[in-house]
Amino acid sequence: MLRLLLDEQMDPAVVAQMRDQHPNIPIDSLHTWEDRRYLRTNDAAILAEACRQSLTLVTYDTRTIVPLLKAWGESGTPHGGVIFVKSTTIAQDNIGGLMRALVQLWEQYGDDDWTNVTTFLTGCAPLFRARHSAGGSMIPAARDDRPLACADGACDPRMPPTRDATGP
Repeated sequence: MLRLLLDEQMDPAVVAQMRDQHPNIPIDSLHTWEDRRYLRTNDAAILAEACRQSLTLVTYDTRTIVPLLKAWGESGTPHGGVIFVKSTTIAQDNIGGLMRALVQLWEQYGDDDWTNVTTFLTGCAPLFRARHSAGGSMIPAARDDRPLACADGACDPRMPPTRDATGP
């Protein structure tokens, strides 16, 4: 099941509003999670504890997280999943846009196992989901037959969301 943990660069108001408007979606923020113990902590410690708690990290930080995930994949170290957000697609101050995209992602993939899964979130749904295999390579998931929900037309229909090859 998808349980979201927002990275520290994300506004904690997203969590408050999500909990108010979508109480069925499990979400937390590094600003409050574990009594703020992981705020300003290194990424490896955050990802390790998030994995232990079956949380998927939502972050704008590709600069440090991507190399860490590559190293973890090569060593066989698991993670609880990472959802990358590009600031060119959803600005960091666009709380409503981020909420809509996360809600749509959760509605489509909320019941899936997110262990070792990464995706890039767009304005409506993920463009690509992949599971990391032993040795660090990424395995594209099987094509998903569910329709792509795009309220704003920002999604590229040539890149439908995908589902893990191990999924139903």
